[in-house]
Amino acid sequence: MRVTLNRQKNIAYFRLTEYNDADVARLYSLVKHDVEGEFTFEFDKKGRLLGFEVKFASQGLPQNLLAEAEPTRFANPS
Repeated sequence: MRVTLNRQKNIAYFRLTEYNDADVARLYSLVKHDVEGEFTFEFDKKGRLLGFEVKFASQGLPQNLLAEAEPTRFANPS
């Protein structure tokens, strides 16, 4: 798993496996939940979770996880 963080936009991205943007067949956004932040999940054509994005990451994710994340300018690095 690879975790990247765009500190300026406060967006963390969790890449669970290596894939290309063309592999993403469906996006699902989680609106109501018990954790702060906005979650968007990416699935392939077979319904497997490829990765997910967390907007407002500093509000809902552990600070030690964010401190260890790879810095990036992009929300979803390829």
